[in-house]
Amino acid sequence: MRSWGFILSSGAIILSAFHFWPFPNCRLWQLLTPSNSLVALWCGAVAVSAIVFRSTSTATRHLPPASVLSYLVVVCMSVAVAPDAVRASVFASKLALGYLCAYSLLRYVAAEGGAMLLCKASGAALALAVAFSFVARATGTLSDFGFFDDPHKYGSYVGVLSVLCGSIMLAGDYGWPTRMLGAATFAVAAASCASLGALAALGAGLAVCFALARGPRRKLASALVCLCAIVAVTAVLHTETGQSLGEDIELREQGRPDIRQRYLDWQAYMNVLSERAAAGSGAGCINTLRGMYYDGLPKLNTMGPFEQNLSLIHISEPTRPY
Repeated sequence: MRSWGFILSSGAIILSAFHFWPFPNCRLWQLLTPSNSLVALWCGAVAVSAIVFRSTSTATRHLPPASVLSYLVVVCMSVAVAPDAVRASVFASKLALGYLCAYSLLRYVAAEGGAMLLCKASGAALALAVAFSFVARATGTLSDFGFFDDPHKYGSYVGVLSVLCGSIMLAGDYGWPTRMLGAATFAVAAASCASLGALAALGAGLAVCFALARGPRRKLASALVCLCAIVAVTAVLHTETGQSLGEDIELREQGRPDIRQRYLDWQAYMNVLSERAAAGSGAGCINTLRGMYYDGLPKLNTMGPFEQNLSLIHISEPTRPY
């Protein structure tokens, strides 16, 4: 089980860099991506081990904490009030696969001495995502963000992994070459992003890394990466990606006097929450009900995917795994 866990976990992390490519609009593929399939394979192996060999330690010792299990229970209960029970059930299954199965797999590998393997796999996934993003922009293939067809999806992915990998290299007991690589990780990630949320995640990660770093050398390394990130962001603001970043924070629709659709959606989410209370819209069904709760606000249909306020979505759906 140990070797299988190492192989499946590292494979799932690295393959996550390909996101939903090559079928981004196929809902079945979104559920059965290579990463999800490897996690499901692990669950099957654990189940077989528990049934055939009557070994339940692997299945029970590495479960997520009670708060996460309670969260999944709430998600499953929300299916009962969802306007589309099939969609909500599929969505709840995806949540369970990630928060229950993937969590137990990663925790098992870490407990078996594979924590560094997980970090290296995360670094490889980050390198793939960023490299393909730059290659796609240079060659005009795929989208401007490689295998991610939207700056918000790309920013969510890179914003988390770059903070994880960069912080380990900056704040760990490593030499200057590794610390410089950590600085480059933050800088390159900042240069490739085109969403305010991704840059906010990078900034928060840098602040935490600087606060936790011990000793003047690590403080200096953290300060250096801040400088590199600022230079990278300043440079990228003069490119097409910089234009995308500017568009991301605009308050009005392009070329129109209307307030941007994103901010009108905030009111719709709050209307859903006020009328449907804690049940919300049901798992995965916020987009189904959102249009009914504008209450006279102009619905312009100009908002792209992943432009919503995720905090409000978490509350009003009641959940969404992004």
